[in-house]
Amino acid sequence: MQTFNGGSLTKGHKESEMSKIQKESIEDIVALTPMQEGILFHYLKTPANDLYFEQLSLSVSGEIHLPFFEKAWENVVENNGTLRTVFRWEGVKRATQIVLKHLKPRVRFVEFTGKTGDPDQGDEWLQTFKREDREKGFDLQKAEVPFRITLCKIDEFKYEMILSSHHILFDGWSSGIILEEFFDAYDRRCEAGEIRGISRRDKAPFKDYVRWIQDRDSKKQETFWRDYLKGINTRTWFPPLRTGVNGDENNTTDTADYTAVISGETRERLDDFVKSRKITPAGLFYTAWGVLLQRYVNCKDVLFGTTVSGRTAKIKGVEKIVGLFINTLPMRVKTYPGETAGQLVRRVHDELQGREEYETTSLTDVRAYSELDNTGEMFNVILVIDNYPLDTVLFQRSGRIAVESYSMVERSHYDLTVGIARLTDIKVKFNYKPGRFDREALARLFDHFTNILLRMVSGPGTPVSQLEMLTDEENRRLVVDFNDTFARYPEDKTVHERFERQVEKTPDVTASVFEDGYFITYKCLNAHANALAHRLRSLGVKPGVVVGQIGEFSLEAAAGLIAILKAGGAYVAISPDYPPQRVEYILEDCGAKVLLTQIVLWLGW
Repeated sequence: MQTFNGGSLTKGHKESEMSKIQKESIEDIVALTPMQEGILFHYLKTPANDLYFEQLSLSVSGEIHLPFFEKAWENVVENNGTLRTVFRWEGVKRATQIVLKHLKPRVRFVEFTGKTGDPDQGDEWLQTFKREDREKGFDLQKAEVPFRITLCKIDEFKYEMILSSHHILFDGWSSGIILEEFFDAYDRRCEAGEIRGISRRDKAPFKDYVRWIQDRDSKKQETFWRDYLKGINTRTWFPPLRTGVNGDENNTTDTADYTAVISGETRERLDDFVKSRKITPAGLFYTAWGVLLQRYVNCKDVLFGTTVSGRTAKIKGVEKIVGLFINTLPMRVKTYPGETAGQLVRRVHDELQGREEYETTSLTDVRAYSELDNTGEMFNVILVIDNYPLDTVLFQRSGRIAVESYSMVERSHYDLTVGIARLTDIKVKFNYKPGRFDREALARLFDHFTNILLRMVSGPGTPVSQLEMLTDEENRRLVVDFNDTFARYPEDKTVHERFERQVEKTPDVTASVFEDGYFITYKCLNAHANALAHRLRSLGVKPGVVVGQIGEFSLEAAAGLIAILKAGGAYVAISPDYPPQRVEYILEDCGAKVLLTQIVLWLGW
């Protein structure tokens, strides 16, 4: 066991060539899963960043015997080949993972006690250490398993146990298995002086899952995904929810977390709805998120990412194997005219059931099967339903070590990852890039998500288009505050006189921007209006003369309105969508002497 006294960690030197592995130390060589290949791709793209680095920290209490602590972890590593695995990709056709026969885990002990009498200072040291641990990261080129354990002694009977790993090794479900085996092994060691129980002979190896994936019918998978994604030719890109941030300004991998809670009472309502409709909770959450996304991007047919557990594989004991079983796949939520909330939830549930057989397809292949161009991501947001919450393992057990709390720091390349854990209440964790989102915006997003969930379960017969997303406060602001537009208008100036005063103040400032991307400054708009006003006066326009204007709102139409007022005429707008008979009636009824069209304006300019 390595021992440190609160010293800092430094990032290791990157080797130019992969560290060599002796043949006699190899137990097995296994292909990568599609998810592992994707993670390796992002690692090789930017090896210096901390994408997919995971740090699970547990605040624990009890009397920890260090030799037993280390032996317990040795037992966990011995029984799980994944924790003895390294990766190779140079000099081979496809990247592989190499399982070593034996490996002593990297267990470190850090002594923080006695450093200072100030508890806040001790916490600051711990946070600094954890940050340095993340900065050190992992070098996958080395013959080292990207997994390490650190035990920090904070005070007598108070510790922080830190598990650092690269996500290419295992998933969140596996974290629960690993911790459960560790606590069991430690308790057995303390009670009997030795560890008995589960061994590697009792567990199926992770390679069984890899082989199961490889045996899947790729043609059937291609047919399914082509049909599922038919008609989707535009990416669904969640917009930035942060004041003053454009979609292309975020080039950082920094992330932050925001967690909100759906009350236990609301959870009971959701559970009752799920049971009565005979659907899965995932089907309900995916539907609500899809409707939310439709509102935010103003589209009735959207895609977002979902993470599937992979534990449905027909392998004996699959629920106890440590490895990366998960896969990320697109979820499509399309709403049809008149469709009710209940009908949409049922359809999404049925589609999820039909998708289950094809959940091992790599996201790279899925993108190739779609009608999207084969570059870039299909989406920038993923929704993760936690099927194995750590709370179940950590807080519903008794033993020599008690877990008081835990925290997880993880990084992915997506702009926003939304995790949902169904406990006594429902925890919704937003892992986001601060360059694109802020906490206030995510708090509103959570409220909108919750509102849609509640509207769906309370009114399944409500058309999806009528599901209310906004909070009562937001509705009040829209209906009352924003409509409180009373303002005293200055009676000493006309509209065009006030416009001319603005031209004098800000001649080079943009006066208007139009959907086609064109814009015009106050000075330029005034010059065009003046030229057209002179032309109108030459046609006899003066006070009391009505001028009609027909055409879409545009630069020309804006100049025409001001020109009519400058000439002294009265302005009558006519929609170009009106039938000819209605246009003739309006012109005759108002007594218009002149009619402006966009063509006339262009000729006049």
